[in-house]
Amino acid sequence: MKVGDIGSVMRAAQKGDADAQFRLANHYLSRRQNQLADQWMNKAAALGHERAQLFCAVSILAAPGNGKRLTEACEFLVTIVDTGHPEANFLLANQLYLGDGIEIDLDRARHCLETAVRAELPAAWRVLAMLHAGHSSNADTAMSCFYKAASLGDPFAQYAAAARLFKLDIRTRKEDIVVRWLENASMRGVYLARILLEEIRTQEGETGSFRIQDLVEETTIEQAMAFEWPEPRKLSLTVIAESPLVAEASNALRKEECDYIVSFAHPALSASRAIDPSTGKSVRNPVRTSSGMNFSLTFKDIVVGFVERTMAAAAGLPMVNGEPLAVLHYQPGEEYKPHFDAFLPNDPGAQKMLAMGGQRAKTVLVYLNDNFEGGATDFPNRAVKVEPEAGKLLLMENCNADGTPSQFGLHAGLPVTEGEKWLASMWMREQAFRNLMIDE
Repeated sequence: MKVGDIGSVMRAAQKGDADAQFRLANHYLSRRQNQLADQWMNKAAALGHERAQLFCAVSILAAPGNGKRLTEACEFLVTIVDTGHPEANFLLANQLYLGDGIEIDLDRARHCLETAVRAELPAAWRVLAMLHAGHSSNADTAMSCFYKAASLGDPFAQYAAAARLFKLDIRTRKEDIVVRWLENASMRGVYLARILLEEIRTQEGETGSFRIQDLVEETTIEQAMAFEWPEPRKLSLTVIAESPLVAEASNALRKEECDYIVSFAHPALSASRAIDPSTGKSVRNPVRTSSGMNFSLTFKDIVVGFVERTMAAAAGLPMVNGEPLAVLHYQPGEEYKPHFDAFLPNDPGAQKMLAMGGQRAKTVLVYLNDNFEGGATDFPNRAVKVEPEAGKLLLMENCNADGTPSQFGLHAGLPVTEGEKWLASMWMREQAFRNLMIDE
């Protein structure tokens, strides 16, 4: 915005012009004057400015510590969806499935998702592909949805479609469009696309002229929308130790689900943090040398929500008791030294953490890959060591029967010696934790 324009826009904004308020908010955003930007954006949203409402909704969903404002974010989205806005419909579909800030309504979620699909929102087609991919009888529809999402430019779908096509016909390794998909996905942060691209460039496969469309059956929107909502996967837990429980279940997640979590986590990684026992705040700590991230609600779609539900169901606790899904990444030499997940009552910062949902009663881990060496989960006080296996879920109880932290809850992520380890983690509280204001 030119200097001469600022004065007239400011005057219009002060008189209640919502479009001027939105323009002024963006002006302050470009100058990183976030407090002023928020003030004007909220004013514009309150006056019904659609783009301002969407911005406010996304900001609330993206920010940690906004648990109590989730209802406000959903109210903004509800206002916008009737205009047919694709992104707003997609975000609301996710919230209606997850039940964060709004009551679960699967019929309405389906309608919102279909609106986004008909508008050709790439992310909506990607989620449809994953919903169908969970059923072997829907493999053709899943491939068609991946192909559609990839054609629309969705990075993960480009990786997933390429990986599936390689299995269908080895000639696809030399097909230009598939290579372009992988190159684009890699440039846009899909870590696994880069690995796959490097792998196929070193291989000598058959080549030939053919059309990818010959391998992919076209699907209609009606066929694509004929999916079943995913229920938490029922797992058969094998007990490793008792009192408190340590148990595992193989194949809790499919490889494509593991890849999905890794792909969305990778661009958001930062140095891992741990709770400071003296203050209750999250800080850098040499006990934990990995990198990691937590899924905010803008990252969390129906697929990620399904993963969380499966993990919570394995713990036997409602999802509302879970802390946000976290992903940990370990490179060679990195580890998580012996530690307790439970808050120790005598620590000065413990009461602050216990006031929000109570104790971390259980921990649920899922190994997202296994093409690395080292990195086992070790319980030094129990002479128990769990070896990683892609898709395997590990459940551990952190407390004794009386609710006090157990000495047997001490565990460690041993150093990775070769390759890279990916792990999903969710701490489960005794009581409802989500929708609480988290002050870090």
